[in-house]
Formats: sequence, C-alpha cells, structure tokens
Amino acid sequence: MLPIKIVLYCANFIFLVGGGCLVVFGLSVTLNDQLDNMLRLVPTILPNSLTYYFSISSAIIGLTVAGLALIAFFALATVNKYLLAGYIFGIVVMLIVECTAVIFLAVTPKYIGIHVDSETLVDNWQRNYGVPGREHYTASVDMIQTMWDCCGVENGLEYSTSWWSLRELASPGLVVPLSCCIQHSSKSYLDPQPVNVTLCQDKNPEAHTFGRHTEGCFMPLKTWLSQEVMLILYAVAIIILYQLLLLFLSIIGCLKLNKKLSK
Repeated sequence: MLPIKIVLYCANFIFLVGGGCLVVFGLSVTLNDQLDNMLRLVPTILPNSLTYYFSISSAIIGLTVAGLALIAFFALATVNKYLLAGYIFGIVVMLIVECTAVIFLAVTPKYIGIHVDSETLVDNWQRNYGVPGREHYTASVDMIQTMWDCCGVENGLEYSTSWWSLRELASPGLVVPLSCCIQHSSKSYLDPQPVNVTLCQDKNPEAHTFGRHTEGCFMPLKTWLSQEVMLILYAVAIIILYQLLLLFLSIIGCLKLNKKLSK
C-alpha cells in the first residue's frame, strides 16, 4: 500500500496545484480587456460575454479539482476507504461532465460563439458599429482593425450600408472609421492617429489603398478563434487524461486498501 500511497499523494498534489492554477487563470481572464474585446465581436445567443462564462467555468473546475485533491489527501491520511470511494466517484462525475461539455461544444459551436461566419458577422458589424449604447462593440471593432491592419469584415465597403453611415452617426467626411486608416501606432485604437486622413477617406480605390487597410478582418478573427479553441481542447484533453490516470491509480489504491483491511 505504501508505494501506491506515495504515488497518489504526489499525483494529487499536482492535481491540487493544477486546480489552483485554473482558479487564477479564470480570474485573470476577467481582467483581460483585449480578450473580452475580441470575443465581444463573435456572434452568440448567450446573454453575457464569452469571457464571463469561460472565467466562471475555469474557476468552478479549479475549485472542484482542488476540493477533490484535498479529499484524496484526507482519505489517504486516515486510510478511509469510503472517502477514497467518494473521491473516485467525484473523478468519474467530472470526467462525464467534461466529456459531455466537449461533445456539446462540438455539436453547437455556432450558437455559443466558437464559430463565425462572414454573413452573420457583417450583419452584426453593420447594426452595432458606432451606434449609441454599443460603445463596447465599437471599441472592439476599432481595436482589431488597428491591431490586425484590416477594415470591415470582408472590406471597408460594408460601412457604406451600415447604420453608422446611413443614420449619419459618423463624423462629417468619414467614409470608413479612422481605425481603418494606416496608423502611427498600433495601440492607438481608442484615439486613432492616421498617417494620412485625406488618403484614407478618399473614395477612389487607387488613392485610398495608400492610406487605408483594404483587407477584411474576417480571416484574422476566424484564425485567431480557431487557435484559441484548439488550445482549450488540448488543455481539456490533458486534464481528462490526467484524471483517467488518477482514476486508475485510485482504483488500485482502493483495492489494496480493501485487501489490507480484510486481513
């Protein structure tokens, strides 16, 4: 029993540290304004920002992991087979919940905001950019246009049929937002500093290409979102595999404990 007990202590210590890291990570996500701005652009049926749900989920999983690790420590210290059985049950429940969540994400990516299509994105862009009460969305658009050197979803022509333009919400003389212009600094999205405003706002394509970004933001946003989703899936896969290892070790430990107590 002693060798497996030491292994379980070490494995659950790593589990406890991992749980603490997940809690800290969840809290840090809520403070990441750049991530929140980028995810705010992704269409979703959820009432709150994706960062809210992601941070809450990470914190809950982290606290659950830490709690299970502490139960394992107490079960091993007191040689309590019932606590160890409860720990095994908790691991199994976590595995079921995590696998169900992964399947749900795979089946419904569009509805929860981990999949984007250009048509929906254009519609949201045109309805929300520059509209009073949608300042956060506007700031998000300005940020990625400045950061990724892009303009609009597919191109800057979409702004001509947006509410920003049709309702005359734009400043006089603006054909596209100033964040579409080539900037002096890539960090100036809250206060755009175009290199040449005249060229940027010129309606002649041959002229404005020298002062305005002509590529759309759809592909950079789609690529970024795909990379983030893959990182999350890799992290979840590692957690699931580690939990399976803990489950295997715990079952061996429980069998050895039963054998010891039956003597």
